[in-house]
Amino acid sequence: TSGSATDGGVHWSPDGSRIVFGRRNWGDGPNEVCVVEVQTARVECRPGSSAEVTMDPLGWLDRDRVVLRIQSRGSALISIMNWSSGENRTVVEGTIGGTQLSPDGSWLYCECVLTDDGLRLGAMMPLAAPNLVRPIRQPAARSYVFLYAFWISSRASMVASSVRIAPQPVVQAGIPVQLRAIFRDGRGNSISTLGAARWRLLDARAGSIDSLRGVFVASGATPTVTVEAFVGNGVTDTLRVRVTSDSATLAMDERWDQALSAWFSYGSPEPSVLETGRGGPVFLNNGEGSYESGVVSRQTFDPSAGVAVDLELTTPITLLQWQVIHAALRSVADTMRLLEGRGRNVIERWPIPNEWCNIGYPYEGRYEGTGRPLSVQAREGADAVAVDRLDTGRPWRLRLQLFPDGRCGAAVNGLPIVIVDGGAAPHEPLHIVLSGNSYQTRVSVGRVRVYTGVRTDIDWNRVAPLR
Repeated sequence: TSGSATDGGVHWSPDGSRIVFGRRNWGDGPNEVCVVEVQTARVECRPGSSAEVTMDPLGWLDRDRVVLRIQSRGSALISIMNWSSGENRTVVEGTIGGTQLSPDGSWLYCECVLTDDGLRLGAMMPLAAPNLVRPIRQPAARSYVFLYAFWISSRASMVASSVRIAPQPVVQAGIPVQLRAIFRDGRGNSISTLGAARWRLLDARAGSIDSLRGVFVASGATPTVTVEAFVGNGVTDTLRVRVTSDSATLAMDERWDQALSAWFSYGSPEPSVLETGRGGPVFLNNGEGSYESGVVSRQTFDPSAGVAVDLELTTPITLLQWQVIHAALRSVADTMRLLEGRGRNVIERWPIPNEWCNIGYPYEGRYEGTGRPLSVQAREGADAVAVDRLDTGRPWRLRLQLFPDGRCGAAVNGLPIVIVDGGAAPHEPLHIVLSGNSYQTRVSVGRVRVYTGVRTDIDWNRVAPLR
């Protein structure tokens, strides 16, 4: 290499065909991590998000996956990058220093365990299961000891000895589906392969699949799809999935002309229905402070093929808090408990495992200032996206889409803006929950339509998957 940048942190890939190194550009553009193809001497680099971010390679897991230490503004994280796709997955983050990777890439030593007085202790963790981090005992008479790791053997490495593809009962032709694989070591412990799995379809006519991500789209040419997941040491599993070409089916059409007869209500002031005289009745949550008010549908919906919820909303936002609308798909085990909250100042507790798809607007300004982002929460993921001109009081349309693989998507006025991952396919009947606060304003919900399946009028491929 040549030029004004500083290159360092060199590591050979296990098969000797590639060299990875870090590149600092000293403010002349973002810092980078680069790979040299030894046979051709071709150099390819991937930049960090800004000139303040440094990316130092620690080593390789295999020919494609690189372990990185990424530093930014006093905090650091350890991640694994699939070089072929550029996808980066965080393993652990926080105050991390003194990092060293075992020769086979399976164990990490770092100074990353904080004591009560702020000292960092050395610790060991398997990359496949970073939750099993173990601090290294130090002599009690000393406040701090400098430790250096020398790797004698990695025979205790945690490698996958079995794999099972998580069940996916049905997929809709033309709709992307995120498959998931569960790997276990020789003792039956669940471990993460962090991008090591590869995916393929056994019949090319059945559709297409991203071999790294496990996202596939059924063509509809075959009634079933057989998918295979495997890792390099011969561990493999297959799953047969039923394909349907059925379109989404209308399951509920709430026009609020029967007041709240189809809903459980909670909170004080109680939610109500207002006759506007123009576009028909609207629902008002009527929450007025720290305690929200809302309703839960008496009807439940089968999520196995997905659930789409279309709402017509009006959100005149004038304060930084206590003015918000939430629309969610949740599992509610005890609906009788909801009766206890009617007309009372209560805060319903919704456990995260019950939170299959929740969209809120705005994420309260006391946290985000005047940016007024729209927030999305699923069982294992969350995101917030800035949206403009929804706070003026003009009507707008929201699509809440729970996919059959457990992802939760949001679209505004027909434009898909975000998808987050729920981590598993939904498996239990779900209720619609509408709630929030309308302190000194009138946040309203017009017509609500619920469909089973995935509606195809929105191109969800236009959203970056699994943000």
